[in-house]
Amino acid sequence: MHGTPKRLDELAGHAIVGFDQDVVSARAIAASGLPLTREMFAFRTDNQLAQLAAIRAGCGISICQMGLASHTPKLARLLPDMVAVPIETWITIHEDLRSDQRMRLTFDHLHQAITAYAAIS
Repeated sequence: MHGTPKRLDELAGHAIVGFDQDVVSARAIAASGLPLTREMFAFRTDNQLAQLAAIRAGCGISICQMGLASHTPKLARLLPDMVAVPIETWITIHEDLRSDQRMRLTFDHLHQAITAYAAIS
């Protein structure tokens, strides 16, 4: 056990759960300025649910959505002022369906629910 990291450079002494071949995750981590590369990960998978299961099982430290982590009280947020990886989310609808009232209501509900989910901090 290496204790709780207080700085980014202390992550190197920990088991880290991360992506394997996921280019989007690699770009997001690089853009966030985190000093992490695929080779540093003790456990690699491109499946976010498998990553979450590995975190919950104590396999290592990782990045996950706050909304998912909030369902597991034993998880602790680390380095909150130093780590943030924004996830771009799009909600789309075919233009022919925009005027359909049922689709509009569904679209609006999805937008509201995803916005609320993303606001969890």
